[in-house]
Amino acid sequence: MGGMKGISDDFADAFPGMDVSAFVQIEEEGTLFFRPYTRNTTVWEDGIQLNAFLQAWQNPTDASIMEAACDKAQKIIEDAIANE
Repeated sequence: MGGMKGISDDFADAFPGMDVSAFVQIEEEGTLFFRPYTRNTTVWEDGIQLNAFLQAWQNPTDASIMEAACDKAQKIIEDAIANE
């Protein structure tokens, strides 16, 4: 994970063709933002990891796949929050 001290270079090099600099930057500069959460964060968090971004992570050069993944993630989050 890029946010862990001492492994940023290995993390960045593990994803050729993909810009993961934001994750490395968190280690170097810290962040003022908390990750988003709701009462049942794990419902939508697990849902987007398993059902939205896997294909995009496996095809980092295809912007249309990432766009579709982001749209799907948004729907998963909205649906989970609506059911809380």
